[in-house]
Amino acid sequence: MKQLVMTGIMTGVMAASLAATATAQEKAAEKAPVKVSWADSIKVGGDTRFRFQYATEESKEDRERWRFRGRIGLDAKVNDQVKAQVRLVTNAGDPISDNITMGGIGDPFEDSNAAIDLANFTWTPVAPLSLPWVVVDDLVMGADANPEGIAANAKLGTDAVAVMGHAGAFVLQERKADDETTLYTGQVAAKFGGKTYVMVGGTVYAYDNMEGFAPLGNENNNSTVTVGEGEDEEKLIANEFMLVEGFVEAGIDLAMPVKIGAQYLVNTEADDDDTAYLGY
Repeated sequence: MKQLVMTGIMTGVMAASLAATATAQEKAAEKAPVKVSWADSIKVGGDTRFRFQYATEESKEDRERWRFRGRIGLDAKVNDQVKAQVRLVTNAGDPISDNITMGGIGDPFEDSNAAIDLANFTWTPVAPLSLPWVVVDDLVMGADANPEGIAANAKLGTDAVAVMGHAGAFVLQERKADDETTLYTGQVAAKFGGKTYVMVGGTVYAYDNMEGFAPLGNENNNSTVTVGEGEDEEKLIANEFMLVEGFVEAGIDLAMPVKIGAQYLVNTEADDDDTAYLGY
């Protein structure tokens, strides 16, 4: 009888010891870092789009264009705070449009061009940071425009009420013999609601070293003055640009999303032709 009792006690001690060992191993496994391969931290994505455009304008011939856009990109998670992104997209040299017109480049059957339109990293030291810059429409610049520089963004609040802020510095034109043209931006916006919402905000676009230099891109898109004569004649930007924008936008969640809004823009550095507005 004593032998049986001792055997039962020893069996109970061994079972308790094995249970304690298993529990310790489970806790150690929970604390151990999860190994993630580089392939698991990278996402590949892309899209293609076809569009038929028919344009009619007074005093000009009607125009038909078959256009397409293709994009492919890599999103990589470096760690919990840093993410990187690289994207390749079709582009014919237009800084605000990635569309390619079929038959519009070079000789027939010639390959279309592509370019890197995004190459950036996002550092998120705390949760509220890293929010897209609010651009409600194309009054200031096209949605496809990707300025080069640095930016900091923040969002505070909840899904129902949120305040968003932005500050950025971008290089528009680097020059060997003169100072570069730069753009400094600041924005504050407030959004009320979820899928159905109202958003109001204001933005400052402060351009530096614009006046007296050649227009950036299409010269017809800037206020210019003509200097020189004959072969020395050239167009230069007439004034600096300090754009102050106010905007309001409302989104309504119906069978399909509907957005309405308005923008008002003033160039405080111009003497005339200084105001623009848009409703959509």
